[in-house]
Amino acid sequence: MARILIIDYSKTGTGEAVAKQLASEIHADYYQIKPKRNYAASMWAAWDQAQAEMAAHQMPALVTDFPDFTNYDQFILGGPVWGKAIANPLRAFLEQVDFQGKPVAAFWTYYDHDEHYTESLKSALQNGNYQFGLPLTMTTLNQPAKLTVVLNNWLDKFEH
Repeated sequence: MARILIIDYSKTGTGEAVAKQLASEIHADYYQIKPKRNYAASMWAAWDQAQAEMAAHQMPALVTDFPDFTNYDQFILGGPVWGKAIANPLRAFLEQVDFQGKPVAAFWTYYDHDEHYTESLKSALQNGNYQFGLPLTMTTLNQPAKLTVVLNNWLDKFEH
């Protein structure tokens, strides 16, 4: 049985709930990415902070109590879509981690646009073998029964 680590950044807790549900379903370990400073509570103010970071080419500092990645065979990344792409804390995390060529899948949560998510994830992924992704709209996330079906169908792609 493959050892899987689910790695998630969630500002609002939406993605965290999905990550923990997945971890429970497949008996995976869970790691939460934590920026050293919080983003604003308002979505628009947080977006302004993120834009400023991107313009300055300076991703947020993270709490770096990273697990030992050599203990895992596969990884699942989770995070929200910010500006059609991956969130800055997830990007900062990916700049610091080497996945040693191991399989990496991803899920992401979003309201309306995720056009560049897969592309931005692949370009930020350090030495990971990107497998497949699962876009989760707020419509799906707000329907627990539907979400469970979608997650279980997605999990069928894994060798676990």
